[in-house]
Amino acid sequence: MKSGSLIAGYDGPGPLIYLALAAFVVGAPWRFAPLAAGAVSALFVFGGLSDPGFRDRLVTPGEAIDFGAGWLQMLAFVAAIVFGLAAMWSKPRDAADG
Repeated sequence: MKSGSLIAGYDGPGPLIYLALAAFVVGAPWRFAPLAAGAVSALFVFGGLSDPGFRDRLVTPGEAIDFGAGWLQMLAFVAAIVFGLAAMWSKPRDAADG
């Protein structure tokens, strides 16, 4: 099997995006980590929906595992976006609040 990606064995830029996110989390203030995770999740949702093969797997339940895994992945990314935004706009709690 031949891989045409930057990292052998992986298809697409996903591992490099996660590596960049990890570097950002290390260097940025902790408050921005959930927003960065939401932004990366938005990139993956956009990338998945722009790929015709992936879109076909989402609308054609021919193979149950591919169909279920695709929807589970999309739902997880959307949840990361929603919870990342909620974490950014929620008021930080004081230690006295419990």
